[in-house]
Amino acid sequence: GYDTDINIERRERGEPPIFRFVRPRTVVYVVLIVAVAALMGWKLSTRATLGLNVLHDRNPQYVINSDGSVRNGYTIRLLNKVAETRDLVLAVEGPTAGVRLDTASPAGRRDGALVLTVEPDQTREVRVTVTTAPAGLAASTDIRFSLRDGLGETAVAKDFFKAP
Repeated sequence: GYDTDINIERRERGEPPIFRFVRPRTVVYVVLIVAVAALMGWKLSTRATLGLNVLHDRNPQYVINSDGSVRNGYTIRLLNKVAETRDLVLAVEGPTAGVRLDTASPAGRRDGALVLTVEPDQTREVRVTVTTAPAGLAASTDIRFSLRDGLGETAVAKDFFKAP
């Protein structure tokens, strides 16, 4: 078997061998493993279970409607990280009052916001349009999308609204 030179010499002299199970290196390894496991456990227990990603359409960046309003298109990705189906409310805070959020996907409406269903542990991509009156718009204005579930968890994503 394996043994150290010191223990071989001690056996030759008739002394008992020295075994040390707790060494400084062992203590450092145990502390590091416990710290990493605690960090991973904390991160997993406090992770967000709701996600929102927004991608502005590139071509065309905006459309001027026949009534003079300006429309921008976005691709929204909704992330449901829980093991049950969720109805999520997608709302927009736009550059001016009277912003309208529309989609061609199946969705309900609640107070001007869209109600979208996302299956358990799934993502859902939705194409939406944001339309507003052109009065007082800058060429590029910040816009904020918010997604919330029935329990109060919220996800927010910022983008821009292009106008002529």
